[in-house]
Amino acid sequence: MLPERSGYCKIRVFLFLLLLSGALRGESPSLSSGIYSELQAQRGADLYVVHCAHCHLPSFYTNVDVAWNGMSVLDFYYKVSGSMPADNPRNLSQPEYLNIVAWVLAVNGYPSGNSPMLLSNKLGLVKFKSNK
Repeated sequence: MLPERSGYCKIRVFLFLLLLSGALRGESPSLSSGIYSELQAQRGADLYVVHCAHCHLPSFYTNVDVAWNGMSVLDFYYKVSGSMPADNPRNLSQPEYLNIVAWVLAVNGYPSGNSPMLLSNKLGLVKFKSNK
């Protein structure tokens, strides 16, 4: 049995307003709000040594905010997960790529938070902003 149409519309309007109110209050995550966990970044550091260090020095990952200015963390994740490691692209799991992204954020001085970074955490709304 389908819900009454007017009740269904009211629910949709309510959910839209709820979503809009959060966006208006600025509740989107930001790089300064700690979008990854410290443990996740530590795991990413271990993965860096095994999968990345043979091609990239840690300094390669610094100033990510300049290179990715205006782009999102999700864009960065997709670039890394789709093309790295160069000698074996797309070989790691989703959590492993997220751990590497967390490590890159840590190397760049972005603070960790209490929860690990997940693809469902609105990473497309989290933008890199260069101050340079």
